[in-house]
Amino acid sequence: LAGPEYSVFAWPLDALPDLSDQGKIQAPCLICFDLSACRAFAALPFEQTAFLELTPKMLLLEEGAPQTALEEAIDLGISDIIRAPISRTRFNATLRKASEAAALQRDIQNMANEVFIEREMLERKNETLSFLVNFLTEVSDCFDETELLRKSYSSLQHLFPVVTMNAALLTRDD
Repeated sequence: LAGPEYSVFAWPLDALPDLSDQGKIQAPCLICFDLSACRAFAALPFEQTAFLELTPKMLLLEEGAPQTALEEAIDLGISDIIRAPISRTRFNATLRKASEAAALQRDIQNMANEVFIEREMLERKNETLSFLVNFLTEVSDCFDETELLRKSYSSLQHLFPVVTMNAALLTRDD
């Protein structure tokens, strides 16, 4: 039903993948369950399944399933339910919505990462500007060369591993 543009992985209930190593598993765009698999998934520790929290979950419900199964599915976090017999049109519509949601989620994550990087860069620039303002304010108050050098040395030690500082003071005549 998914078509050639999707990769479909099926795991028997007794052989679910090890979800504890999230770095090796790419979050799918949709997870399809029957009710027993959904219960087993919900029973897994949250630490293992947290990275799948936003992944849409679809329940493939048997024909004639009781109303309580629908209520249980909602309680288990199912976002869509398809009753048997499963139509290609309904399944593909759900899969398309899930793919679009996954693409949006990836875009939002990428934008959030870019914002984080920009924020870090702005913080560094702000620290540098703050240092320069403080440095120039402190140094501009001095008219004595010795005091100016002492304050410069003290301020520069905050930025660099300054061990010593040398200066040559020249007059116009020199």
